[in-house]
Amino acid sequence: RRAALPGQRQVELTELAEAVRSGSAALFSLPPAELDLVGSFFQRCVAREPEMAVRMLASDSFRPEVLRRPAEAVRLLRSVVAKAPGPSDELERCRVRIVSALLMMGDLDGVIEEGETLLREPVQPARRRIALLNLSYAYFAQNRSSEALAAIDEAIRIAEETGMEYDAWQCRCQRAIYVAIDGVPDSAIPILREGIAYLERADAGDLSLDSVVIQANLGLAHLLAGDPASAERELKKADQAAR
Repeated sequence: RRAALPGQRQVELTELAEAVRSGSAALFSLPPAELDLVGSFFQRCVAREPEMAVRMLASDSFRPEVLRRPAEAVRLLRSVVAKAPGPSDELERCRVRIVSALLMMGDLDGVIEEGETLLREPVQPARRRIALLNLSYAYFAQNRSSEALAAIDEAIRIAEETGMEYDAWQCRCQRAIYVAIDGVPDSAIPILREGIAYLERADAGDLSLDSVVIQANLGLAHLLAGDPASAERELKKADQAAR
């Protein structure tokens, strides 16, 4: 028989198990009481020192949490952005993160609304490129192909002009799969292959998440081109890399 755990201890163990399952557990962790202190502190920051709260959510340390729980991240980011005292580099980063998180949630209307609003303002080039990349996907998913291509072409131009070749290949490959789905898969296949090769070289031979996604898109392009054997080969590579 299993011994019953005291209520608080059971809660702590349940929270730890969830953290391990989700990948958020770290060598340094705070017990619930300290986490409660941090939560209270952050609430006061939002109310009294919103610029500090913006800096915290703009930090690279917050990015994994956006990826892990985008819906909660959007609510938190919006609450902080609404209280921000004025334009800043950190505020811009938070607004771009909202666009990215909305896309992870599949909220295409939200991506378009937030993305178009953001891009009507002056935005730092790298973040403008990220917003355009997300916006192009939302347009394409809503069958607005011409707008999707215009957005991704601008993203490619920004990446090229700022010397961000890795990012340029991400954008080129995204454009290629649009073209493949729109009926010209044969022209997309060599671009996707070249993109995978470049990203693998840039990642020192490792398959990054970007490479895996592009590998899967290459499989889709082969399928659309009427070559199921090549499609299966590429999709198996993507599946194995993802595993």
